[in-house]
Amino acid sequence: DTVLATIPADENQYFDNQGDFSQEYAVYAIDDGGNQSDKPEDNKGDWGAMFEQLERYTRDGELGKFIAASERLMANVPFPGIAQYLLRDRLIETFSSHQELPKLITVYASVVESEENSSETNSDQLRHYRLTLAAACLVADQADRAIEAYQKLLVNADDSERIELSSNLAQAYQKKGDAQQAIAILASTIEEKPNHYGLYRQLAEAYADLEMMPKVQEVARQLQQVLDRIDKSNRSDRRRSFGDRHEDIFSALGQIYMMAKGYDRSVATFKRGIFDTRNRYLINSLADSYQAAGQTETAEQIRASAPSDEEGDQRERNSRRSEGTIPNTPMVDVNGDEIRLSDFSDKIVILHFFSPDQSEVNLQTLTQFFQD
Repeated sequence: DTVLATIPADENQYFDNQGDFSQEYAVYAIDDGGNQSDKPEDNKGDWGAMFEQLERYTRDGELGKFIAASERLMANVPFPGIAQYLLRDRLIETFSSHQELPKLITVYASVVESEENSSETNSDQLRHYRLTLAAACLVADQADRAIEAYQKLLVNADDSERIELSSNLAQAYQKKGDAQQAIAILASTIEEKPNHYGLYRQLAEAYADLEMMPKVQEVARQLQQVLDRIDKSNRSDRRRSFGDRHEDIFSALGQIYMMAKGYDRSVATFKRGIFDTRNRYLINSLADSYQAAGQTETAEQIRASAPSDEEGDQRERNSRRSEGTIPNTPMVDVNGDEIRLSDFSDKIVILHFFSPDQSEVNLQTLTQFFQD
C-alpha cells in the first residue's frame, strides 16, 4: 500500500500481464499528457473505444490501468471540464466497487505531494489531483483528510467552484460529526448564492441530524418563499426558472418537507414539479411521500404507472413512433390545477412549441387557430 513514486507514463509500460495487485506491489502510472506525440493527428482517439477500455479495466479489476487510462482521457478530451467531473466519479466508483478506495487515496495523496514539491508545478493539474483526492476521501469517510483537501481547494476557487466545494466541505464536516460547522458553512453559502437549491436540503439534513426540527421547518419556509417568488414572477418559463444543474427546487423542497414529516406539503410539492412523465425521480419521490404518509395503495399505484429507467429511456427514444399506453401520472398545469395525461386519452392533443420570449405572438397564433 506504499507508493514509492508517481510518474508520467504510458499505461502499458509498467504493468505485468497478470494485472494489478497480483504481486506484492503495483506501479501506478499517472499520465499528465506529457508523453504524447508531437504530431496532433497521432493524438486523435476513438473516444468510444477509450471508454470501452475503461469498462474492461473496471470489469477485470485492472485498477492501475484504469487510473492511467482515465488520466489520459482527461488530458486529451475536447471538453475537459465535463470529462474530468464524470471520469473522477467513475474512478472513485470503480475503486469503491472493488473495495480498494484506500489505495486510490494513497496514490493521489502521493501525486499531490509530488506536484506540490515540484519546481514546475502545473496549477490546473494540481487542482485536478486535489479534487480527486478530496472526493475519494469523502466517499471513504476519511473526513479529516477531505476537509483539509477542500479547504486548500477553496483558497483559490472562483465563484463557480465555491458552491460545490463548500457543499462538499460541509458534507465532510457532517461525516466528522461536526454538524454545527456544516450548518455555518451552508448558511453562509446560501446567503451568498440563494438559488442553489440543493444547499437548502443539505442544511435541513444537518439540522435534522441535531434533531432541531423547528430549524428544518424554517429552512422549508425559506425555500418555499423562493419557489413562490419564482412562480409568480415568470409562469411562462417554468422549466428554465425552476431547474439548475445542482438540484431541482421541487426535489429539494419536497425532501425537506418529508424530513419535517409534512407529508401533505411534500406530496403537493412533488406534484407541482412533475412537468412530464420522464421525470422518474420526482415521480418516485412522490410515491415515497405517499408511502411515508401511510397511503401505501396510492404509492404502489404511482410506482406501477411510472416506467422503469430502462423502459423510460426506451420510451423516450421511440416516442415519436410509439403508440404506447398513456401513463396515469399526476401533474400540475400552469394554473396550479392537478391533471393526468390519461384524462386526454380520448382527445386530440395539440402540441405547440414556442420560445418564451415570443409568448404574446404565439398566444395570438393559438387564438387564431381555435377560431379557424
